[in-house]
Amino acid sequence: MTNSNQLPMKIVAEPISKPKPQVAISSYSGSKSLSPTTIDEMYRMASAFASSALVPQVYRGKPDDVFSAMTLGMEIGLPPMRSLQSIAVVKGIPCLYGDAQLALVRASNKLISFGESYDGEEGADNFKAVCKLKREGDDDFTIETFSVADAKKARLWGKDGTWSTHPKRMLRYKARAFALRDKFPDVLLGLTHSIEEMEGEHPVKNITKNNDNKPTIEAITEKMFEEKPEKLFHKSEE
Repeated sequence: MTNSNQLPMKIVAEPISKPKPQVAISSYSGSKSLSPTTIDEMYRMASAFASSALVPQVYRGKPDDVFSAMTLGMEIGLPPMRSLQSIAVVKGIPCLYGDAQLALVRASNKLISFGESYDGEEGADNFKAVCKLKREGDDDFTIETFSVADAKKARLWGKDGTWSTHPKRMLRYKARAFALRDKFPDVLLGLTHSIEEMEGEHPVKNITKNNDNKPTIEAITEKMFEEKPEKLFHKSEE
């Protein structure tokens, strides 16, 4: 029975405030980095990066390219800024710098042994870089090599750019790229080509000429937009 002297309970509806989107702080390889949580936040970040002098020249003033590189990087575990420092497009193919490839594979904890060396007489055709590694769960080591003879066969040896300034390093990057690509495709997730590996692989096309021996408009346009991979490299000392 209800007590007539008891006041009825008053229910007060409190307004529910929607939480504002937050930019998460994520940890990667022991460091802290800003990670956008929405597409809008990501594009705002891409626009800011595109206006910065801290990103590579190829990304400046191109927020859409920055956005795409950040997206690719997130898929393989790279934070936004590191994605821009590690990813470049060579001939329409997204590529990673060789050191970034190795860093991702190491971070996966699936690499249990890794070593690089040289063999043969330096400068001779038999001189080669050797990459020897072992993946967790494998019984045998994987060994990949790339020699001066291989570079000459691919018409890379002596080419302008890094193949002329740091040929030993380029042999090493070639051997490394082959080994990592074959054994860790699940870690690299499609970014199996290294930028160093791709340098020099695509010869510059000659401009087609018309009957008057003058370049055609189509050929000039193609030439203007042709990628020049050597400009994407950070030259370092051997």
